[in-house]
Amino acid sequence: MERKIINKEKVFIITVFILSSMCLSFLLRESLHKSLFLFLTILIWIVSTFYTKSISFSSLLYILFVLPFNVTLQLPYSVHILGTEVLLSTPFIAGIYVNYLIPTVSILDIAILLLLASVVVENSFSFYWKMIKDWRNGIIILFVVLITQALILNNFLSLFNSIRLFLYILFFITVIVKFKRKVSSKVYSTILLVFLFNTIIQGVISIIQFSRGASLGMNSIGESQVVAGMQGSSFLELGGQLFLRGYGTFPHPNLLAGYLLLSILVGILFFTKNKILPTILIIFSFIALLFTFTRVSILLAGIFFLVIFVKKIIGKRYILSSFLPTLLLERFMNLFSNRDSGLNDRVLLFKKSFEILKENWFLGVGIGNFVKSMEKVIPRTARGIPLLQPVHNIFLLSISELGSIGFLSLVYVFFYFCMSNIKKWNLIRSLVILYILIIGSFDHYLFSLPQGLMIFSLLLVILCLDHLYNDKENVEKN
Repeated sequence: MERKIINKEKVFIITVFILSSMCLSFLLRESLHKSLFLFLTILIWIVSTFYTKSISFSSLLYILFVLPFNVTLQLPYSVHILGTEVLLSTPFIAGIYVNYLIPTVSILDIAILLLLASVVVENSFSFYWKMIKDWRNGIIILFVVLITQALILNNFLSLFNSIRLFLYILFFITVIVKFKRKVSSKVYSTILLVFLFNTIIQGVISIIQFSRGASLGMNSIGESQVVAGMQGSSFLELGGQLFLRGYGTFPHPNLLAGYLLLSILVGILFFTKNKILPTILIIFSFIALLFTFTRVSILLAGIFFLVIFVKKIIGKRYILSSFLPTLLLERFMNLFSNRDSGLNDRVLLFKKSFEILKENWFLGVGIGNFVKSMEKVIPRTARGIPLLQPVHNIFLLSISELGSIGFLSLVYVFFYFCMSNIKKWNLIRSLVILYILIIGSFDHYLFSLPQGLMIFSLLLVILCLDHLYNDKENVEKN
């Protein structure tokens, strides 16, 4: 990272500042606070370029920084092109509004484009041209399959989400190729600080949400507007009281839990390189994780600790509150009672996914269209509430939406790059696979939501970058 920013990179920085200022000026009418937050993040990116001396690494840090903030812009239902109205989405099923059916631009989408452009400025187009010429990696085949599927289905939402999926795959590949070389301890410390900052922010927000039973009104940085007891909010009844689960600035507590699990993995990964920051990160992440009341994620975190830290943390106790352990125990015990329908709802969606797959096994229904495909026969909960959400399993969801050809193309790309970059297996890589298999089997966000896609991409990065596992003697000195 010890290099000077050259003139073309300075021009790029200025161009990004001007373009972002122009774009944000159009958002002022919608939300002043959201526009100011986005502008602040751009300023942070600019300052970081002079600290890191690398616009590509600064762009990666920018992605890590904005990951928790669910700042989005919904596209209109339709647009007029040459006097003709073009329908972009139909977000209603049986008269019910379904946000999964709205094309939405995320701050992470913009951040990925920023990273890809930064790599081109630093390395020219040859960086990607070499990648494209190597037909064995399957990138071009996957791109053609995704676009062809969307065009055949004649569905804008599918086309939009196909392009997004390809961009996130390109992000994963770019990171493992671009940052394949060994890096300095300064890089590790900077990444840890970004994760620690975000974890503390998310933990504080989620704990306050839990204690208040309502959101804090911070929608400008992506906080969902939720209240304990309100339909559409994720809450639970424990000990005769209603409790709002911790959301942070994520669209759902489960997604916040997934991010905190990622933070725990990052802490474990970097523990041999800098013990203080990783330890603090792990502790804060686990405390915040408890307030999401996400059973699978809490259980998985426990497995991580049992496998990695059992000898180091034995005898130490962290007191969260006088009643939180009791509530958590009741939360887990509800799995065996009729009061918690979460498991039954997942089974209903599993069954529905097999029906959809049976009818669309070759072409799929298109990325983002799983909920739309249930329009004829909508599964309902025990209380009669329509289950208008994707199947809680990324493997069933991806094959249902991509079809057999698209799914196999996607698996091949992942398999090729992972097998090409993994030199030896180790325990942390096993934990990453365990994360993907367990969380992916019980939730859909790793495939269906931008923040989830980014978490999944970062998990693959951890899986593939060999130098992350090297000890201090293999790390370059500043």
